[in-house]
Amino acid sequence: GGFEGVFNGTGISLGIDLALRAGLPLRGMEFIAKTPLGVANSKLIISSAILGYGANLCDVSGEQLTADTLSDLCDKIDDSGAVVLDAREMGDGKKWWQSVFSKVKSATGVDMNKFTIGLENRVCQTIGGIPTDEHGRAIIGSWSRWFTGLYAAGDAACSGLNGAGVLPGNRLLDSITSGSSAGAHAAEWIKEHSFANTESLVKSLADCEANLAKTIESEQSEAVFRIGPINEKLMSIANRFVNGPNSAEDLSDYILELQDLSSIAKSLHLDQASLIANTNYHMIKNVQAGIRLLMCSVRASLARNETRGVHKRTDFTESNNELIHHITVDFDGNIGALALRKGKKGN
Repeated sequence: GGFEGVFNGTGISLGIDLALRAGLPLRGMEFIAKTPLGVANSKLIISSAILGYGANLCDVSGEQLTADTLSDLCDKIDDSGAVVLDAREMGDGKKWWQSVFSKVKSATGVDMNKFTIGLENRVCQTIGGIPTDEHGRAIIGSWSRWFTGLYAAGDAACSGLNGAGVLPGNRLLDSITSGSSAGAHAAEWIKEHSFANTESLVKSLADCEANLAKTIESEQSEAVFRIGPINEKLMSIANRFVNGPNSAEDLSDYILELQDLSSIAKSLHLDQASLIANTNYHMIKNVQAGIRLLMCSVRASLARNETRGVHKRTDFTESNNELIHHITVDFDGNIGALALRKGKKGN
């Protein structure tokens, strides 16, 4: 996935963070898509395709809720409060969803064949990531400058297929097409190039091992910070940010909170001393990466002084044609612009 785990406490794409720390500015980090089909009191998300099979979203009075886009539907849910998914009268289409019903029952105890299930808005996909061209090559600063040797695909990449929002099914399409393009180009490129600088790889590996050993051997300070409270604080900031409303003042406050959290996260206590399959160390790196990626997202949102697609600002409620370009943000918080690419016909 991308970095949606920041919002729901699941995994985060460390690949995006690795690219960021290597000096590659990230693109489109302000665009974060939500779905109204998050199952309440669980981490499950039901595919929006179920609405096309006869299931209905209803408010507490039983009135059906509809909208042209998932983003608009999320806004309606914010206005109406509690909502449920009614999948009891799906007819023959119900047979295709029994595996989903089973997962929901296992997680919540609710049998969707007989009862409605409570829902909530939830982040389902992050659009931003490593900027790539049509070949899956990571580009830096301009479309003609390649971060040589680096390719990205799927949720780690920002290929441009989704634009400023998402459509159901496009996530899989993006993964298939970007993966195919990146793999094919990389295979051809590697035929003509060789990696002669293996000493750098060995040195990088040694540095990583030394950093891990230093972390394990470091003396415990008087104040011990553990992952749980830090991760809860990160999720709190993330969900306040994504659920808005957001103005420049709100976004600036989030940045200050994240800066404080980042300082604390550098001193997270490592409970496991193993050099093999150290899950505790991985969780620490995961939450540190989440802080950095959310910081990039908030900074990009602050730089986009308009409302466009799934990105919304309360102080700039309309779209601005002067901002029809990609916003990038690097490790140090520097904001850049990447021009839109034009096709052979000028589109």
